[in-house]
Amino acid sequence: MKAQYFALTLLTAIAMALSPLASVGADAGDFHSGKGTVLWVDVEGRRILMTEEPDGTHMLVLELRTKVVDETGRRIAATALRPGDLVREECRLVEDDNGVATEIRLLRPAWMEIASPEQ
Repeated sequence: MKAQYFALTLLTAIAMALSPLASVGADAGDFHSGKGTVLWVDVEGRRILMTEEPDGTHMLVLELRTKVVDETGRRIAATALRPGDLVREECRLVEDDNGVATEIRLLRPAWMEIASPEQ
């Protein structure tokens, strides 16, 4: 299982490095930070769509240097993010509702919300 995870992470990193989007918006746009819910994750396309109140939705592009961490601050693969996860993002805006993510922090996994006794 570890070997498969390592191979997937390595292939994702290589694909991201070779992609023409690897440096999109490197020095462009305003800095933005917000909290919201992941709607979908496209690891191959290196994109995450998330809601963010009160702004609606944001499309985040993942760069090779995008830092994705769990609630304790440990690095995790972008493949660990799931729809319904609560995240905080930091990005450089490149268009109205699109940004190049510099950091995505998982605040609460979706399964925790679903398993909550309040539900």
